[in-house]
Amino acid sequence: MGENKKNTARRDGVKASVIIPNFRDWERLSICLSRLERQTIPAKDFEIIVSNNDPIENPPAELRIPDNARIIPAPTPGSYAARNAAIEMAVGDILAFTDADCVPSVNWLEEGIKFFDSNHSFHLLGGDVRPVCRGANPSAVELYDHIFNINQKDYVISNNVAATANLFARRSLVDEIGPFDPHRMSGGDFEFCNRAHKHGFKIGFSKEAYVEHPMRSKVSDVILKTRRTFGGKIYQKRKNGRRFLIPPFDRIVPSARAAQKIFRRSDVNLVTGVKVYSIHYLSNLARFYEHIRITVLKKDYERR
Repeated sequence: MGENKKNTARRDGVKASVIIPNFRDWERLSICLSRLERQTIPAKDFEIIVSNNDPIENPPAELRIPDNARIIPAPTPGSYAARNAAIEMAVGDILAFTDADCVPSVNWLEEGIKFFDSNHSFHLLGGDVRPVCRGANPSAVELYDHIFNINQKDYVISNNVAATANLFARRSLVDEIGPFDPHRMSGGDFEFCNRAHKHGFKIGFSKEAYVEHPMRSKVSDVILKTRRTFGGKIYQKRKNGRRFLIPPFDRIVPSARAAQKIFRRSDVNLVTGVKVYSIHYLSNLARFYEHIRITVLKKDYERR
């Protein structure tokens, strides 16, 4: 299968396949697609595959689809299952993953392709993810999201992993180690990168191949992400054979380390710092709640 796809890519001249999972986020997807239309490489050199992860909702009629893009159905729940559906149809030698709420730089694909052309021993690339606030100054919620969430450079350099908000992979790597774990609701990008690392594949980092990512501005969105990502960790532990999981009681205790991380920043005053810390504590309580919800109440994993 992999060899056929590579041959097709060479025949069609498609260098990269951009893969975007989408779950009821058409408004922000339209912004992402608009930026992809402005890439510095010709449209004929790449394709865009949007995986619609909602089995009920169709794309809105007013959504503008670039000529080199298509939307495919991916009804199996989860963004990683949706990415796998796109991988099956992709023809590019390079798979470029981003999210519907991300805005790639105009030279995103050019820089990603250039990296692989210059670094033949690398099979993965984590591009920078730059946080963007909605106003002139970030709110307390946006500051929390910036301080405690995606740090792509640190992920790559310290842990050999990258978030799929901005991840490039050679098709040959996927053909060898397989796609994402389709059962995961969260953490599938790290599992995929760890699996690649165990197989001896190298990952690099690029600040030039960056995407912009809006910082979350609502506490409810922060809590939802916390529940989804923590649920992904519970899933991994269960998959590893751990049947009895002790609730994270340590999350109930306020963290001195988190306070230090917040207040050592020069852009955080006392009032804002207290607000950010309160959001952090609510997030910790959400982890404890999610553990009880999944392991005791036997509820499904959060997917939003």
